[in-house]
Order: sequence, then structure tokens, then C-alpha cells
Amino acid sequence: MAQDHAVVIGSSGLVGWGVVNELLSQDSVAPGNFSRVTALVNRPIKRDDTFWPDEHPSQPELLMVDGVNLMDDGEKITAMLKDRISDAHTITHVFYFGE
Repeated sequence: MAQDHAVVIGSSGLVGWGVVNELLSQDSVAPGNFSRVTALVNRPIKRDDTFWPDEHPSQPELLMVDGVNLMDDGEKITAMLKDRISDAHTITHVFYFGE
């Protein structure tokens, strides 16, 4: 599996949800391209409520990070992300679907 790490900002919205769903899907257009997917959302959400594919050894690891308010100060957001995404230095792709 590849070592790419995708971050999806706004993953609880319609388009962001679809991108995370595709990245986790075994039937993806390009399966195996990512080893990790980080889903950023503002409001807390449980994985069961997302209807994303169930965890499977062949799919990327999923990290869900809530409390990301893009209206906050940039320094506050940066500090929070560094604190909540321990391997942020491995991020290779960012998908932005915030407002």
C-alpha cells in the first residue's frame, strides 16, 4: 500500500463525505493509493453515523478529527491540527471542501 496521507477538510459535507467514501472504498477508482485518510469536521460525528465503508485491512487507516472551525484564527487552527494529527508531517494531499 502507498504511503500517501490525505486530509479531507469538510468531510461531513456532501462533497467532502463523497471524497472520504471514495478514498476508503475497496471499489475505488484507484485503490491502495493512500495509507491514511484524516477526515476533518467542525461538529463531532461518530464513524457509524457517516455510513463510510466498514474498516478493512486493505483500506487506508481513518482518523476523524472534530472541532475544526475554519472561522478561528489561523494560528489557533494550526496549533490544534498539530496537536490532534500526530503525523501531520506525512500529509501528501489536502482536499478542501469548507465554506
